[in-house]
Formats: sequence, C-alpha cells, structure tokens
Amino acid sequence: TQHASAHGSVIGRVLRKLHRDTNLIRTGRWLSNSEVAEAARRGMLRYVRDFDRTDANPSPQCDAWDFFMAIVEELDIAEKRHTHRCFDHLEKESQQKELSRTVFNQHVWGVLMRERIRCAQCNAAIDTLLAPRAVVDLSIPNGMQRTTLQHLYFLHVSEQRAEGQICPSKRESGCPGLSYKQEFVEREPLILLMRLMRFKQDPITWRADRMNTFVD
Repeated sequence: TQHASAHGSVIGRVLRKLHRDTNLIRTGRWLSNSEVAEAARRGMLRYVRDFDRTDANPSPQCDAWDFFMAIVEELDIAEKRHTHRCFDHLEKESQQKELSRTVFNQHVWGVLMRERIRCAQCNAAIDTLLAPRAVVDLSIPNGMQRTTLQHLYFLHVSEQRAEGQICPSKRESGCPGLSYKQEFVEREPLILLMRLMRFKQDPITWRADRMNTFVD
C-alpha cells in the first residue's frame, strides 16, 4: 500500500509539472529547462533512456520523441490505476476489457485508420479498420532536399503497390492479380501527432543514416 501510494504521488507530481510546462508553451515562452525532463533525469520516470546527459548529448535539451513517450507512459499508468479503482467490483475479464480501451488512445491522440487492399487487375477491394494508433509515421523519400508536411502526408495516404499482396477475392474468383494498398483516416483525434521518419537503415552496413530534408 505504501508503494502504491508513493507511486501515485510521483505520477501526480509529474502531471503537475507537465501542466506547468504546457501553460508556459501556450504563452509563447521558450522552455529552456523542462520540469518533466529534469524530473526524468532525477529518476522520477521509468522511461529515461535518452533523458540522461551523455558525452554525445551534453545539452539539457532532450529528444522530442522520448519526451512524448515518457509523458504517454505516465498518463497510461495513471489512467490504468484510476480504471482499476473504478471497476474493481467487476470480474477480471470485464476489467481487462475496460483497461484495453484507454481514453487517451481512443479520444485524445488516437487516430483510427482504415486500410484498403485493391486488386490492380479486377479492382476487387477489401477494407479493414486498424487498431487506434498514437502517431502517424511519415516517411521521407530518398533524395528529397525540401518538402512540406502536407506533401509527406499526401504521400502517406496515397495508394501504393502492396509488395506480395494478392487479390483480396482470389479465393472466390481465382484472380491472379496483385494489389495496391492505401490508408485512410477514418476518425481524426483531438490531437493528430505526426512523426517524421528521418532515419534510414543502410542495407549493407545496417547503419542508421539521418536524412536532413528540410520540411516546411
């Protein structure tokens, strides 16, 4: 009980720090030292992989993705604890069902995508709703020096050849055609998060090279 109480108080302090950081950002002030990042460096968070200062990164500035993931984890833990308290009277199976439907993933930043597989030969198509995701990953084509976020998003939702994907109606019609794949935004969240995939892995050296494409 003492451990649970202490853990809950840590989450509360982190959320209050996040609230203060967010209010500063909304006023247009620059965050030179985020309270949440500093708390992570002191060991208050569990997701601390890239928060610590190193020889390669002596700056107090932390990676934006790791900052986001640390916040997501803290909010996820806080919500699960609250859900356990609210549905403690239910059977275990019902509790697990409620725990799997997090408010943040489904109603705040969870984007619901629909995937369509369309045959290039007979135009047969099948749609599938994908599980809600917290972020949309946008790939950057090789050799592109400058682009816009809008253009990258357009490429992401454009129809593309689905490697190795057969016709969705092959079992019924016997069509030998290959297929195209396309994703649509079925339901937009309150906050749509997009991540630029700037690192490409070299197929020979397996080294991750950063793409310095300028994105407007």
